[in-house]
Amino acid sequence: MKSRLFLITFLLNIFLFAQENYNHFIYTITSGEKMEQNSNDQKIKMKEIFDVNEPNIEYELFYDNGKTFFTPITKLNNSQSSLLSLNKIFIDTKGEYYYDEQSNLIENSIETFNKKYIIESSYNEIPWIRTNQTKIIADKTCKIAYYQETQPGTKEDRNYVYTVCFVEDFDKNIAPFGLTGLQGIVLEIDFNGFKKATLTEMKSSKTTKKIKPFTKGEKISKQEHNKIIEDFFLRRRERMNQTIE
Repeated sequence: MKSRLFLITFLLNIFLFAQENYNHFIYTITSGEKMEQNSNDQKIKMKEIFDVNEPNIEYELFYDNGKTFFTPITKLNNSQSSLLSLNKIFIDTKGEYYYDEQSNLIENSIETFNKKYIIESSYNEIPWIRTNQTKIIADKTCKIAYYQETQPGTKEDRNYVYTVCFVEDFDKNIAPFGLTGLQGIVLEIDFNGFKKATLTEMKSSKTTKKIKPFTKGEKISKQEHNKIIEDFFLRRRERMNQTIE
């Protein structure tokens, strides 16, 4: 309850002073509604496989004159536990981001199947669907948009929905995880009900990390990267079917 009151007070202060030169933003990742609604049996199974006592993940976003750098700041637990780290899985699958509004460029630095890639896409590539729904956060009416993509899985493909709450009357375009194309600042993201990202801090930092493009990794398009993952799961399904036969 205290953390919720802190968040509401914090966000209210954000919009009271929204025109200040904020350039450093912190997003906190927590469990989504689907994870919270798991049955007791499901939660017991989760504890047998995953480390459920990990701290929340934090990311930071630096903004400077239309350029953005977005990276995790949570330190992963490198203990030799046999339990899988949900934090590591999330961080590894999302990677880091660099944006340049003027060049209409987004770069996602990520490692896939032990190979480093720089995935390139454009600023308005995401096919957002704007809804008539709104959500009140810190006495501000946030608009809601979402988009859906198909992700390959071991047994079958699945639909994955990103839902974003954003406020347009902010003087910069602030969007984490490469979720660009909406005007203003993103306050909250729902990752298909499993994880939720919330803006929890804004700063005016005199010194920030140098925002520059990534240099390490093979440059490919988002479509090419999707094809690499699709082919991997297709081969895996074929091997599973051969084993069953």
